[in-house]
Amino acid sequence: MNSYKKIQLPPIVTIIGHDTEVTGGINFTQGLHVDGVVHGDVQASEANKSALTVSHNGRIEGNVWAQNLRLDGRIVGDVHVRERVELGAGASIEGDLYYGLLEMAMGAEVDGRLLRRNDPEKS
Repeated sequence: MNSYKKIQLPPIVTIIGHDTEVTGGINFTQGLHVDGVVHGDVQASEANKSALTVSHNGRIEGNVWAQNLRLDGRIVGDVHVRERVELGAGASIEGDLYYGLLEMAMGAEVDGRLLRRNDPEKS
């Protein structure tokens, strides 16, 4: 049995609030929390550890690239995660999901392919 090291997520430094709608792509470092709606791609800097959190109210309509993802909202687009994906009970992805490690709660939905990346970070 493989043993994976506990992932230390960076602090959330950017929040897109519940009543906020963003049109256009977003590039971020460290932690981004989405409670509102993003119409465009969301991409984390590869130079730093990153985490994207999308709450049950949050929605992204575009492709996503991040190191770690916690999703309880909706993403319409392909999702590329280098390390860990945590899908909560309210999570919905309409697109392909590329992941290193996947944790999926009952009720989460992926309408697309699940494609495991090689060699997720191990201890």
